[in-house]
Amino acid sequence: YFHTINDIVVCGLKGNRRGATIPMASNIAVNILDRLAILQHPNAVPQVLEFGNVASVGFDCILHDVNTLPGSSGAPVFVRNGKTWHWIGVHSGAQDVVHKDGSVVPLNKACLFKGLDDMLKTHGYSQ
Repeated sequence: YFHTINDIVVCGLKGNRRGATIPMASNIAVNILDRLAILQHPNAVPQVLEFGNVASVGFDCILHDVNTLPGSSGAPVFVRNGKTWHWIGVHSGAQDVVHKDGSVVPLNKACLFKGLDDMLKTHGYSQ
């Protein structure tokens, strides 16, 4: 039930005052229950940092339970690997998951950079 999104934002992060950067990480393994963080400005309100976990992993997208609001699409998604956070993709919306028993679980979706890399290459863009 994963699919490549059609609406993306391509962005970069500058280093902070100390010169630290957070690189785009397309080669980080993402697993169910990994800790996530999303830095967002939902509906143009002040910046919010929310935390949650990976619920499901597909080839180019993940489903997660991080609390997001409309207007958060395109926000950077970070995964914790040990003590380090890695920027792995962008938040891309919500998706309901229907279980075999008919119950519905609302989850959020993020497009991973490896999926973005493939999509950009398909459209003639490269890094």
